[in-house]
Amino acid sequence: MIEVWIVTLLLIAFFVGAAWIWMRVWIIDIFKTINDSRNSKYSRKQWTFIWLFASCILLLVIFVFIKWNINLF
Repeated sequence: MIEVWIVTLLLIAFFVGAAWIWMRVWIIDIFKTINDSRNSKYSRKQWTFIWLFASCILLLVIFVFIKWNINLF
């Protein structure tokens, strides 16, 4: 039973790390490009809140998927 928890924690750490790297590489650059354009309708502060909200949703989806996957055993 302890092995299942260790594997679960490692999977959570892996997916959170992968999501963080993916967001740093792609999403922040996309938001920065949109924010730097002349026709941007959102300020930098608004883009920060949008990014944080998207991050929370992504992490919630990852945790729900991992929890659902664990319950299949």
